[in-house]
Amino acid sequence: MPLLSTGLFSAFGWLLTGISFAAAILLLALLIIAGLVIIALPLYFAARIIRGEASIGAAVGAMLLGTILSFLILTLIGPFLPLLALLLAFLAWIAVIKAAFEVTALQAIAIAIIAILLFVLAIVIIGLLAVMLAFIP
Repeated sequence: MPLLSTGLFSAFGWLLTGISFAAAILLLALLIIAGLVIIALPLYFAARIIRGEASIGAAVGAMLLGTILSFLILTLIGPFLPLLALLLAFLAWIAVIKAAFEVTALQAIAIAIIAILLFVLAIVIIGLLAVMLAFIP
């Protein structure tokens, strides 16, 4: 039995049938990069609103570093001191945004709030579009 048709890859077996393991890893890497860029878009637009200029590279880098730091903080401290871990994860995000976009702490907080609101707005719009498409005969 091929490696890709067992375990984690069984759900996507129809997609990965007939391609090599290296091609599957490349596809996974491309999907991760595309996902990072898509998830970083609200952060990019929020930084553009607050700062006037921003780069998508800074947004992707901030998203990647913020995610890694939050994961480490919540994993290592969260089980013992959950409220402190949440506060430290939030402060880590603010510090990453502050460094990535070269803004003040208050501007970083504003960027974070606007990015969350833009992300929620995008999810609501996508959900409404999905519902509308479900009723098209």
